[in-house]
Amino acid sequence: MAPLEAVLMQKGGGAVAGGAWERAWASLPAAKRDALIGLALDELAQRLDDAAARKAIRRPILDAVRKQVERMLKTPQAGGGAQRPGAEVLQRQASTLRDLAARLDRGRSQES
Repeated sequence: MAPLEAVLMQKGGGAVAGGAWERAWASLPAAKRDALIGLALDELAQRLDDAAARKAIRRPILDAVRKQVERMLKTPQAGGGAQRPGAEVLQRQASTLRDLAARLDRGRSQES
């Protein structure tokens, strides 16, 4: 794995990674990359001492993550020539994403 210093953020939110990170990161669909960045930002935001600031920052982050998860649920991933996953695999992935969306909902309701 590349050290954290090898992962850089570009203007506009894009990530530039080095080494193994570059290949793994580049292989992810854009919606999944955006969701993962949002989840990482949410983890950082939870460490704010100021509760009002924490709530103000986390809400738009989680809304953005929700948008990307919904996008993933609506858009089947193009395999780039690879075989499309079977129905069972797609159902498991959809179930996992629904679970994530439900956890995000619970997190939002606990903040209110």
